[in-house]
Amino acid sequence: MKRKPKIYPASKARFHPTWAALKAAGLCISATWPWWDRNISASEPTNADWRQHSERCLKEAAQADILILYVEPGDRNFGSLLETGAALGANKTVYLVAPEPWPFLRNHPNVRQFPTLEAAVATITAASSL
Repeated sequence: MKRKPKIYPASKARFHPTWAALKAAGLCISATWPWWDRNISASEPTNADWRQHSERCLKEAAQADILILYVEPGDRNFGSLLETGAALGANKTVYLVAPEPWPFLRNHPNVRQFPTLEAAVATITAASSL
């Protein structure tokens, strides 16, 4: 059996329960941001908090095997696009689940597109069980 790939989820913070459920189900979620106290408590981060958080997130995104960029209609993405750039800059694979046209991502050789998060996760779990 292969080693489980390290997965970095890039999305809005409100999807924390989704990433927590996938981690509980056995996926190797390598990001710490879903459990960042500022995301959970909804307290306003200081500039120093943001600086530390952004540096940690970009490092974690670049160190993951696969980044899942998950976007729902109406989402405004900022940090997740930076994280995606860090992963692509490190020559990692990005699984894109998004309604946006984003041709600059969809046509990148390291980007795979999926219609749903479930389809992306199924591909990860099937590949890691070989």
